Amino acid sequence: TEFKLDFKRTKESVKMKKQFENKIVAITGAAGGIGQELCRLFGSQGAIIFAIDKIEKVNDFTKQLTSEGTKAFPLVCDITDFYAVKNGFEKFSKDVGDVDILVNNAGFSAHPIVGCLLIQPKSKEFYVRHTQT
Repeated sequence: TEFKLDFKRTKESVKMKKQFENKIVAITGAAGGIGQELCRLFGSQGAIIFAIDKIEKVNDFTKQLTSEGTKAFPLVCDITDFYAVKNGFEKFSKDVGDVDILVNNAGFSAHPIVGCLLIQPKSKEFYVRHTQT
């Protein structure tokens, strides 16, 4: 099935059938700016949001989404921790349902000013393994 997002929030688009009605969308990095907007966008189209972030702010954000009429569930989890992600998804699937769409929005930088780096590590795992002695 192909989905197309309608970014225009017009009266006509609101009257149309919601594109993601009852689809479960998991979004990583959900507590940040882009992640929050993705949650709102999919939520406005009828999706059930599984908001994932490593910071506690995601809990308050999902409460806000719920108060705005979007079904939303948080998971505080570092996505570089395989078992935390696995356990979180298993619990969510058992309690709510299986995820239909995954948006990998979370990012990692080895340096606060990425533009100043000449060489970036290929992954956090690489960075951690090769910088800890």
